[in-house]
Amino acid sequence: MSYPDARYTSPIVYYPRSKYDIQRIFTGHQNTIRDSYWNAEKEIHDWRNSLIQQIDNHVHSQKQVLLEIYEKQKKSLDSIYEQFLASFEHLAKDSATEIERLFDKCQNLKVKLVEFNYQSRDIQFIDVVQVDLQKMINPQETTTNETQRYRSEINTTRTNTTSALASTSRDESNRQSTSHTEGSPNRLSSYNATNMVVSDGKCPTCYMIFPTIMSDRERENHINEHYDGFQHN
Repeated sequence: MSYPDARYTSPIVYYPRSKYDIQRIFTGHQNTIRDSYWNAEKEIHDWRNSLIQQIDNHVHSQKQVLLEIYEKQKKSLDSIYEQFLASFEHLAKDSATEIERLFDKCQNLKVKLVEFNYQSRDIQFIDVVQVDLQKMINPQETTTNETQRYRSEINTTRTNTTSALASTSRDESNRQSTSHTEGSPNRLSSYNATNMVVSDGKCPTCYMIFPTIMSDRERENHINEHYDGFQHN
């Protein structure tokens, strides 16, 4: 009589992530740097417009100052003109020599409206600096760091769970000691993690969600170590 082959066949493990998820994430990153480009360009234009506005405001104020100075100088020149006319009428009764001297004074008047004084002003210039994307997002470093973090979580969970399961195992053994013979094989010692289907991506003992970077062998070793704790206790 033949029996069907009862050897265990490893089930297909379905991972919740795919390469299309990576594509979607990096598409989002591309959109982010594209938006950053337009935002940075706008900020540069805003900086330029701000400086232009400051210059325009300064130009307007200086034009106003120039107009005020012109009006004052014009009035001052008119006043000097009246003084020279009065002097001429007074000197006309005297010698022609004094009149010539008066004309020389009129001719030698130094008339100048304004002078320009150029002053240095502190201007905060905008500079574009590249962000080193490779240092921010390095696939190798990211994978290594994630692996170390997950392994640390696994070790912590493994220690806590093994202690709890060992205590439960001792209680269970005391309750069932009358139903087992001395030569009966240990049910847990013969257990192998490969005989358990892990289709939901979680440890069936401690319910830890396996990270996607863990291989099937690492998952099996994780589960087996729970039951190794039973044997040692």
